[in-house]
Amino acid sequence: MTLYSEAVDRLLSARVAPKLWLAALAAYIASDIALLFSETEDGSRLALLILSLALFVAIMIAQWRVTRSMSGAPDSQRGSLGGWISWSILSCLIYFGIPIAIVVGIWGVDALDQLSATPLLLITFAIMASLVSPMLVHTTGQVIGANGISFGKTLDGCRPFYLQLVLPYALVLAGLWGAADVLVSFVEPGIINAQSILLTIGSALLHFIAFILLTALTTVAWSKVSQQQHEAI
Repeated sequence: MTLYSEAVDRLLSARVAPKLWLAALAAYIASDIALLFSETEDGSRLALLILSLALFVAIMIAQWRVTRSMSGAPDSQRGSLGGWISWSILSCLIYFGIPIAIVVGIWGVDALDQLSATPLLLITFAIMASLVSPMLVHTTGQVIGANGISFGKTLDGCRPFYLQLVLPYALVLAGLWGAADVLVSFVEPGIINAQSILLTIGSALLHFIAFILLTALTTVAWSKVSQQQHEAI
């Protein structure tokens, strides 16, 4: 059984409360809708941006709780909030920050607003995220157990199935994030109508599907790494 098929099996068999799934989905949709409305010219832009930040926090809370539920971690097994946040930030700086810095450094800030740059950035994000996927597996481990395995051991543990981890990660991100970006490309900035709302909801759904698939993937990968370390002792 491949890592990806194990992740799908874990997703289908995990005891994640339906209300948690619904809360996470609602946070994704509400966040994208708030960002959509924040592009209008009325006086509520600041309030909507603040709401978007609050919903982002809600998404992070959902990420934490879904990961723990999917891993089957008991309540007595505490995760490391500080470790999770720091490793999450470091990962984002690598797979978001580096591509953006390269584009800005070569072509300037205005290049980020060009439509031709968006697909290239999305592909680059997907490639970079897949390459640092062992780091994301370690980030998942911080959620599951505070006294977990070091990053070096996580990296060693991912080596036997590294390609099985990297390829699905890149395909899920490039495919679902790319499809979401295609939907959003049909939304006219500042125009709020039924079409723009439906397209935004569709984009949020694709991001949510990517979230649950990749959470399952990193959770299964961490389980394998943890099992390897346990057997080595």
